[in-house]
Amino acid sequence: MTVESEKRTRFFRLWTVITDAQGVFRAMRSVQYVAFYLTFSYLLQTILLLLQGETQYTSPPANSEQLYFELGLYSGISVLSLWLGVRIRNGKYGAVPYVAGWMLVEIVFSIVTAPWYGGVGAVIFGVIAVSGLRGWFSRKKYGVASLARKRSWLLIGCGTVFGSALLALCAFGLLIEVGVFPDLKVVSGENLSSYHIQTLLDRGILDESDSIEYFYSYGLFSVADGGQFLTPTKLVIYEEIEGVLSVYELPYSKIDSVELVTQGGFLEDSLYLIYGNSRSEWEYVAMFLGVENGGDQTFIDRLNKHIADYKAI
Repeated sequence: MTVESEKRTRFFRLWTVITDAQGVFRAMRSVQYVAFYLTFSYLLQTILLLLQGETQYTSPPANSEQLYFELGLYSGISVLSLWLGVRIRNGKYGAVPYVAGWMLVEIVFSIVTAPWYGGVGAVIFGVIAVSGLRGWFSRKKYGVASLARKRSWLLIGCGTVFGSALLALCAFGLLIEVGVFPDLKVVSGENLSSYHIQTLLDRGILDESDSIEYFYSYGLFSVADGGQFLTPTKLVIYEEIEGVLSVYELPYSKIDSVELVTQGGFLEDSLYLIYGNSRSEWEYVAMFLGVENGGDQTFIDRLNKHIADYKAI
């Protein structure tokens, strides 16, 4: 490494020193490597999805529709990031803040969902992304006015829409992972977040003496919106409509059978009907379950086992 290059970069050439307009351009141009890293990363996820049926960060698709959707999403992002990297390499820097910001969101998401994957790569390209953002926000300071003529308003508009959507999606995923928003699949009681358990207790849906075996909520922002869970003695189904909460406690001793009405898919829950026996006060009650990872079948298998055990008494 020459003395001149040492002045221009630090931390093994990952961090660009900005002292003039040329430093601004070097910092922004380095973001091309972030874009190419994202291209490789999403291409790898596409290959893993094809060969193994799952990626490093997500659960296996519930069905073929979700598989094709994820394949299209990952391959599309690979092509997009490659295109943005080529644009930056050719001196078109309008996508710099979007690519760099995208990389930082990716790092946070991977730390929460799968911290054991891509640690070194995430740190390296995270440093480059921050360096590129410094260059972007230093344009005015060093009089880089020529960049305005290189702007593509179409790219800026598309980048803003895509970046906002990606950021919102990642934020929503993070809130699910940390247990703020309901999970999109059936979860076991031991994996149910304490935040959700406390919400159920506060709303009077769950009794202090209850032990949840399996749980599913179709609520988007709160588990109190609707769902069901199994305890050792009963099935509990609840829903909130126009601010009115209804809770149905169905002891296994009063359930006759379970019928699958509609098999769910990628964007649809499975619909089941719970029929009461001669000792019940209801004819049937409807129940919705998510299909991801076969969670609906796991839930129903445990429910049928409880029903069979009580019938055998």
